[in-house]
This record gives sequence, structure tokens and C-alpha cells, in this order.
Amino acid sequence: MDEIVLIAPYEKMRDDALHVIRDNDYTNVGIKLGDLTDGIIAASRAVEEGARVLISRGGTYSLIKYVSPVPVVEIKISALDMVDTIKTVQSAQKTVAFVGYGSVTGGYELLRQFGKEVIKVELDHKDDVATKIKACGKSGETIIIGDAVTCRIGRELGYTCCLLESGAKSLQNAFEEAFRMLQAVEREQELLNRYRTLTDSVHDAVLAVDEQNTVIAINRPACRIFGLPQEEFFGKKLDALYDYGSVIQELAEGVVLTDELRQIGVTKIEISNYPIKINGRPHGSIAVFQDITEVQSREKNIRLKLVEKGFVAKYSFNTIIYKSSKMADCIRIAKKISSYDSAVLIEGESGTGKELFAQSIHNDSRRRLAPFVAVNCAALPPSLIESVLFGYAEGTFTGGSKGGKEGVFELAHTGTLFLDEIGELPLELQGRLLRVVQEHEVMRIGGDANIPLDVRLICATNRSLRTLVQEGKFRRDLLYRLNTLGLYIPPLNERPEDIAVLAQRFLKRYSSQYAKAASGFTPETMEFLMHWRYEGNVRELQGMIERAVIISEGDLITVHDVCAGLPDAGGMMMPEATAVSAALAAPAHAPVSEASAAVPAVAAAPAGPALSLKDAELAYVRRVYEENGQSAVKTCAVLGINRSTLWRKLKEASEADVR
Repeated sequence: MDEIVLIAPYEKMRDDALHVIRDNDYTNVGIKLGDLTDGIIAASRAVEEGARVLISRGGTYSLIKYVSPVPVVEIKISALDMVDTIKTVQSAQKTVAFVGYGSVTGGYELLRQFGKEVIKVELDHKDDVATKIKACGKSGETIIIGDAVTCRIGRELGYTCCLLESGAKSLQNAFEEAFRMLQAVEREQELLNRYRTLTDSVHDAVLAVDEQNTVIAINRPACRIFGLPQEEFFGKKLDALYDYGSVIQELAEGVVLTDELRQIGVTKIEISNYPIKINGRPHGSIAVFQDITEVQSREKNIRLKLVEKGFVAKYSFNTIIYKSSKMADCIRIAKKISSYDSAVLIEGESGTGKELFAQSIHNDSRRRLAPFVAVNCAALPPSLIESVLFGYAEGTFTGGSKGGKEGVFELAHTGTLFLDEIGELPLELQGRLLRVVQEHEVMRIGGDANIPLDVRLICATNRSLRTLVQEGKFRRDLLYRLNTLGLYIPPLNERPEDIAVLAQRFLKRYSSQYAKAASGFTPETMEFLMHWRYEGNVRELQGMIERAVIISEGDLITVHDVCAGLPDAGGMMMPEATAVSAALAAPAHAPVSEASAAVPAVAAAPAGPALSLKDAELAYVRRVYEENGQSAVKTCAVLGINRSTLWRKLKEASEADVR
């Protein structure tokens, strides 16, 4: 198969070209004879046979170039070719006319320097050559210099004609140009094939148009969405696709789209359109879109694989239950943090929901389909923590896994690694962690090669790392590296507005889980929950509600249900509910908040044996209990104590009577 083919307009060029091919050991080069129409036929046959670059000259070149699907190289007329031809007509006492295509007329100025009267006639592939020649002058008075086509027609008209031949050097230059062109074609074809393979292999559909809104590229996923074969798109205008939906008109108008929901035919898609401008002028656009159903299915499959490995974040910002402005601010900041890959340090008391926020940040980030790996540093034995974090090479430990084992950094590659209780990390490992964070690479224990990483690091602590730094228990440089983006979650006691909504959500969950009838709280119970001091934050509240649901018997959760099994509540109530001493003289029916107003009544009590403060408290508790019809719920609500505390104090009062 000849990849380069010369279409020779005349026989001598064919013969000269054969010598050039032989002398230069050219391969994959062929020659066909033909000019004008015959040349076009010869060129078409050559292309059918596999030619990728054509060569010709003069009018034949002009016609072939106009219709050829492959590149065409023109044989240039050199100064040496001109001189050889001019010598043959220099002594003739006639007008000389250069008639031809392109470079054939290039000797016009050269011949004028010899003092000859010269006419220059440039031809176009649409021109009638005979008419152009006749316009040069009478046949007996004019010599025609031109290519094979011009000379053939000129002789038929009776003119003296001199063929402007291309010498060996001009032919060799043309062949070398053709080889360079062939390399360029091969490179372009390679890039095109790579581009097509790339676009066809991605999940996204791609559609590219030029400045005339003509389709210049479309991949297979896009064709599937349109329901048409690829070959039907090339050269098609976008306006021919308007029936597929209004989004096509948006593409034609160069509208910028970013992850917008649209429809092509009956298919719902998510689409982005990127108009291209050069020097401020539009040059088409590239649209990238996806079938939403396929996206959802693909994400589901990815998540199923991650779930199988246990590397998935279950929670998102939508699952966080809150009502307070403080928590709303936390979520707002966390959503901003989600968009960036910088390290995050989440601070807050135990039970405030630090991992909940870590998972939400991951699921709101570009890494949401990648692994989420969580490690509690406080739960790892010191002897194992290094191998868990960084992995180990084969042969490092007796009984270790064959081939070694990945650490959590490797497991979280392309995703997020959550290190909870980072303040518990041994000081001797903090330097190694710092290096991993800085260099984005890890070396396994016993290994000899660094493994590149792409991991987003989120750390959490319920201790003050700044205090640990001052105590020499935490590296200052590591703190600064981890605290690029900080997030503080306030304790539940600082956001009481969240207690009711959280309690109601936990009640609904556990009533369903344990098949209980409880669907709400008594007013006294909610008052109790609102004034409890939550040392365990949300986790403590959750445990209290779960226990209360299990114990409950009715439709409403009572104070008894909540308090059953709790330790002495006296020290766990908020200050406004613990004024027992101030309430000793208050009427039995008075609410706790009014107790302080009755304190002076203690001094006005009838004269009698002096009571200790403890006996006075027990007497008051028993009086409140009797005046409320021995109702534990009402008594607990008035005194601000839980039921177990009430029973204990009543028992102490009975024992004091016996004494």
C-alpha cells in the first residue's frame, strides 16, 4: 500500500520522479499519471487504495486539492526550473505569456529582468484555460510558458508552448514535504484516536460544536442519550436537534450551564456547558452531561462496594437535628469547609457529634464517592497504632499478612481519613503523622518506598490541643498543620433549643424500634429534660430517651420513666432547678422557680426544738409529697428532683421518725 502518491501531469515528471524515488530509497511511495480530470480520477483511486498524502502540480494540483479528502502537497517551481525554461525562449522575438496555476507563474519577474515583454495569467480551477490563452495574443505572436495542461491546450490552439518542468530537486523537496505531512497526519490520527477512546470510555456524555454551531465531536454516551448513531452527528447543525428539548437552544446560544437539570428527549440529564472564546470572540462550546438515572445507579454501585468494606459515611448535613442558631452556624461553616481539601480539626465535648460532622463534610465534598475511613486513636492499643495508621511491609512482623498490609492512609486514598481523639496519639508518632500530612506520601513500617497519597484528613478532639502543646504532649507544628480549617461544636447545655427536637426524634426512633406506644412527653418530663445538666451531651440525651422508652408503659414519657435507673439527680440539674434549700419553706404547690421568694418563712416558723438542715429538708420533702396526694410525678416536678432521689429522701425521713 502506497501511503504517498504522486499524480504526475506529464510522462517526463513520472520518469524523473522514479529516479528520485530510487536514488533516495523512498518507501510507501507510488506514482500515477494523469492531468485535470484524469488526475482527479487517479487521485481518487489512490485514496481508495490507501493513500494518505497526495502530490501534484499546476492545474491538476488545484483540482485535486479542491476535492481531496486527504492532504495534497504542491510541487513548487524553483528558480533553477525557471532559468532552464527561460533559456529556451530568451532569444525568441515574440511576446512570452506565463499561464498557469499558483507557483507556475512565479518566473514572471525573473523573465522581465531579461528585458522580455511578458504577460502573466494566473488560472483558477474554475477558469476555462482556452479562453485565458486566447486572451494573451495571437498564436503566431505569443509563446506560452506553463504546465502540462496549459501547454496541451495551447498547442491545440496553434501556440508555441514551452513546458515549465519540475527538476529532480523540486520533486525531492515535494517528497520530503509529503513525508513530513504524513507524519503530521499520523500524529493527528493518533491524537484523534486517543481523544475518541478517551471520550468514549468516560461515563459523561460529550458534545462539541464550532463557532457555526456545527457538531465537531460527540462520544458514544452522548449518542446513546440522543438515540442516534455517531456518524449522523458530524457536520450537523444544532438547530436540527431542537426537537430534543430547549437545552439544545441554550447550547446554540452559548449559555453557560453548571450542573443544571435539563431533559434531552425523555431522558433527564445533569448538564454543564462551557462556551469557548478566543480574543473575546465565540468559538463554539463543549457540553458535558449525564443521564441522571445512570449517575444514581453508578453512585449506588460504588457505595455498595464501599459499604462492603465498611468505608462509607452514613450521615449528611440533612440528618443533623437542630433548632438553635449556634448549630445553624456550625453547619453553615462546615458546608463551606466541605468544598476544600485542607485538613480540618473538629473540637467539642464528647457526645456533641464530631463524627457526624466529619461524615457530613465528606458527603458534601467532591470525595463523597470515595472511601471514608474512621479511626479512634484512643481505642487503639499503643502497640498497634503505628501499623494501623501506616501499614507494614511483608516480613516486618512474625505472623504478619503475606505481602504486608495497608494502613488506614492507604485505605482512604482519594477519600477522607477521620482520626477521632487525635489528642491521644502518642507523641513519638506525631512526627511521622506530620510528615505524611506534609509530603502526601506514606512509608509502611519495614518498607523502603514511599507510597503517594491523595487523602483529605479530618481530625477531632474533646481535649484542648493547645493545652496539650503547653504541657509538651502534642507537637505545636502538627497542631498548626491539622488546624488549617477549624470547627467548634458547642455542648448541648449551651444550645437548649435543640433538646426538645432531639428528644422527640429519639423518642420516635426508639418507640418504633421497641414497638412502644409512647409518642410524646408530659410537660413535667420536658421541663426535666430542659434543665438536666448533660455531661455526655447528645449521646447522654439519646441514652436517657432510649431507656425511658423501654421502661414506659403509656402514651407519654413521664419523669419516672426518664429518672428510673439514673443516679442522684440533685447534682445533675441546672442551677435554676436545684434551689432545694431555698424551697424548704415554699408552699407545696408552688413551682420551683418561685421557691426563692418563700425563703424568709423559715425564720417565721413556730418555736420548738431546733432542727438540723438535713431534718428540715426531709420534713419539707415529706410535706410536699403528702400535699400532692403522694404523687411522685407532681412531687418531683415541684422539688426539681428525680424519682429515685424522692424515694431515697422519703426513706430517710421514715428512718428519722423511728429514731
